[in-house]
Amino acid sequence: MAEDQWSAAGFKPVRAPAAPRRGPTRSEVNRAQLRGTEASITNAYVNAEQGKAALKQAPVDLANAASDLNVARATEKARIDKMIADAEDAKAKAELSKLAAKYPAATAAQILAASRYAGMRQGDMEYEKALREGYKPSFTGNKLTHMLNKIPAVGDETANTLRDEKARRAALARRLFSAGMLRQESGAVAKDKELLDVEDRFFGTPFSVDSPSLTGVNRRARAAQISAQRRAAGSLVEDIDAELGIKPAKPSLAQFLKDARPKNPGASDESLTAYYNKKYGAK
Repeated sequence: MAEDQWSAAGFKPVRAPAAPRRGPTRSEVNRAQLRGTEASITNAYVNAEQGKAALKQAPVDLANAASDLNVARATEKARIDKMIADAEDAKAKAELSKLAAKYPAATAAQILAASRYAGMRQGDMEYEKALREGYKPSFTGNKLTHMLNKIPAVGDETANTLRDEKARRAALARRLFSAGMLRQESGAVAKDKELLDVEDRFFGTPFSVDSPSLTGVNRRARAAQISAQRRAAGSLVEDIDAELGIKPAKPSLAQFLKDARPKNPGASDESLTAYYNKKYGAK
């Protein structure tokens, strides 16, 4: 009977029950799990390769960072050095100008010698004072700072932080002497390497000054350089000595008169003797 006849008679067709939905088979589950495992392994290989690349790049990145840091430090050190040099140049030029104004009849060579004498004499005095107050050049710490001082860009600052008060005073004294010795007529200040070379020549190094005889040699070498500049400066050193608190050496009256007569042709021996007694005290 046709379906519409069933409907007309009041009967509804009965449909056969649908077949139950089938779940994935064990084989399909295993295949899905295998595909997931393969994807994980692939990702692991990719991550491993990326890790290897990062490890290879790390030293390069570190080296680049270190290079950038060194460049930055060197740039800053150069900037600071220029500021210091400009200040030292200005100070040196001011000293030269002051001497030239006070002694208009002095030659340029005398003025330069007086300026050198001032720096060298003060540096030598300060260094000897540091020695008297307990500075020991051969201490291990001073050997370390001596080596650090040779490193460009960062050595000087690092070394100075490790020095105690006496060592800093001695280092400054060495630098004063060396800067004075290398002072130019223009007032320009010598470079660090030149200053360090002079320091090692006239003060020795912490690795060599244990010898008393060598210390004496260095001291006499400094004295000879100071005396040479003193002679070249002539009478200009009198004011410098007074500023440094150095009392003039007292010559004999005979030597004083011998030196003073040619310089004061119109003065009598009596007036020169009176000046001698006033300056040096009665004999």
